[in-house]
Amino acid sequence: MTTPVVAVLQLVLFNVPIHNKLKLALVPVCVGVAMATVTDVAFNLTGAVYAVCGIMSTSLYQIWAKSRQQDLGVSSFQLLYYQAPLAALMVLAVVPVFDTVWSTDTAIGLLDLQVNNTGACAIALTGLARHFGVNL
Repeated sequence: MTTPVVAVLQLVLFNVPIHNKLKLALVPVCVGVAMATVTDVAFNLTGAVYAVCGIMSTSLYQIWAKSRQQDLGVSSFQLLYYQAPLAALMVLAVVPVFDTVWSTDTAIGLLDLQVNNTGACAIALTGLARHFGVNL
């Protein structure tokens, strides 16, 4: 859902028109997400709030990165080169709160989230694949 949100935010905030081909391409995405949401067995308001926050933050970041890249006149790799150290510092600040020690079955993160190793690996791999695909 990030792509439709980016398109709507660009239309609302920056008056960037949405072309008809893009509208037609986004229809199946929105319909599929709506079907998956309606047919979901357990809809959780807390999960929905986290999902909306994640989509909004990712969409706003993509818009910011595009405008910053155009302002600086750099390629996507150059922008990533300058942005990566700041992102690494931000992650290092958050890791002690959420992360677990992989050598034991007990979590020692400050929030002590109960995620098994398979779930954590799936989350890590999908995040890695997403970031790799975005930065191609």
